[in-house]
Amino acid sequence: MRTLAKAAGTSLGSVQQALQDLDHRGYLADGVTGRTRLRRRDDLITQWTVAFINRLQPSLETRHAIGPVPTQWAQLLAGTNAGTIAGEANRQALIRPTSTTIYGRPPWAELTKLGKLRPTRDDGNIILREQFWDEDLLQLGTSAPALLDYAELVASGDPRQREVADELRDRETNLT
Repeated sequence: MRTLAKAAGTSLGSVQQALQDLDHRGYLADGVTGRTRLRRRDDLITQWTVAFINRLQPSLETRHAIGPVPTQWAQLLAGTNAGTIAGEANRQALIRPTSTTIYGRPPWAELTKLGKLRPTRDDGNIILREQFWDEDLLQLGTSAPALLDYAELVASGDPRQREVADELRDRETNLT
């Protein structure tokens, strides 16, 4: 539980409460104390995505910028731990991305320098978002997991990205 709390950047009490809630609602196959396996993953994915869109994403510091096209970011980030690409730019096999969402640590100085980013209000092709996990523990690297890509695609409100989100959910059985 301590590792979960540290990885999520939350308190031990919050993790205990969340696990008890998951157990109470029948999502933990082995209970809170066992090596936990999840039940009803599809339902959990839906609930996590809704919570991400309505609660987590709005609470994260976000900045818009103008910079390199999505296809350039993997190369720019190679060998650094400056950020993690999420959303459509991470799923180029399914969509021709027009924007790049990158999770990192504000004020994103290294990302700004790497991409020679220019600030803008809302119309930029780059969205910098505050990283909400402990990268030292999770070691996601430059590519977000499918679940975060899925949530970003759904949250975009773009019908084209929503279609890709649905395809991603059908393809990825675990979305983790």
